[in-house]
Amino acid sequence: MVLIYEAYAPQVGCHREDFWEKLADLVQLIPREERLIIGADFNGHIGEGNGGDERVMGKFGYGTRNVEDQDIVDLAHRMEMAVINTFYNKRELHKITYTSGGRQTQIDYIMGRRTHLREARDCKVVPGESVAKQHHVVISRWKWRCGRGQQLRIEPKIRWWKLGEEEPSTKFRLGVRQKVDWGLDSTWEDVANVLRETAREVFGSGSQRETWKECHKKKDPSSESQYREAENKAKIAVAKAKKEASEELYKKLDTKGENIVYIVAKQRDREAKDVQQIIKIDNIPIEAWQSLGDAGIEYLTKLFNKILAGERMPEEWRISTLVPIYKNKGDAQDCGNYRGIKLMSHKMKLWERVVEKRLKNCCQISGEHFGFMPGRSTTDAIFALRMLTEKYRVVSL
Repeated sequence: MVLIYEAYAPQVGCHREDFWEKLADLVQLIPREERLIIGADFNGHIGEGNGGDERVMGKFGYGTRNVEDQDIVDLAHRMEMAVINTFYNKRELHKITYTSGGRQTQIDYIMGRRTHLREARDCKVVPGESVAKQHHVVISRWKWRCGRGQQLRIEPKIRWWKLGEEEPSTKFRLGVRQKVDWGLDSTWEDVANVLRETAREVFGSGSQRETWKECHKKKDPSSESQYREAENKAKIAVAKAKKEASEELYKKLDTKGENIVYIVAKQRDREAKDVQQIIKIDNIPIEAWQSLGDAGIEYLTKLFNKILAGERMPEEWRISTLVPIYKNKGDAQDCGNYRGIKLMSHKMKLWERVVEKRLKNCCQISGEHFGFMPGRSTTDAIFALRMLTEKYRVVSL
């Protein structure tokens, strides 16, 4: 935690002792392990040089220290604080914090704990900038050394893309049908866990990089050679595919002209913003249910009927991710130019379709309703309203 305080000290002769006492008592209440920064107008000059006060200040101050201003240095000793301004050798222009009537002094200081002094990187005055009359801005740069927090364990991704291959897809379908009880007694959590576990067994999990890490740990020459061979084959296949795709694209450009250029540009822009690149919410894509065929459809039908009768759906379906999508107009840094898209579980989307169909059968929508309905565009309604308005004006005249 970083605590930042600002203070203003009275001028010399105006009960400064009470101010020092209150400030010291406040600092004593803050645990020593917490980072503390005090920025204050101390109305005093600690001057350059640090003879006898090396623990709390550097030798790059400005001006001459008065006897009355020794209280600032004593306070720093008492609070185990250091005056950051004095540890960096700057030009006079970057030391002067107060200018008035031709006088230039340094009375604004930034203090930090001595134990955290190594985390300070810089401290200087910004000439020409001011936050109050006659006072210049003092900035200090720090690099906090935070302790390493507990690392989160990220579950390896399941290689769902292998569903597109015939042999792994068949093994997955047969494995799920053998393990799952498709009756009404089986809960959604049990079925979902079986789907994930079977997918890990059949498709595997992780990435090619994790495979390389395992080979590197084992120091097995044969495993490393297999990895290198597979990597070279993958590179050759990717290069061939890119070459064929490029040749096909160039042929289209030669024959269809500029139109294909705009089509390709729009397509690549859509792919860059495709929300499908985001990880599935429940880590079970819709392709997994499609591969199960009629068995998956029958189970989902029974599950939906059970949810409708019990009036309670799985908690996992309630989880969603909100993704902002740019509207392609206005300033990209303005949050108002983004539209929120909620990514939900595929099963939740199917369930919403079921509820929507049932509601439509129970409700009647007026023929005068426009908008948010197929074939009921607001364009026709606005056109009719304009025509009526114009005719009314003609009749009135």
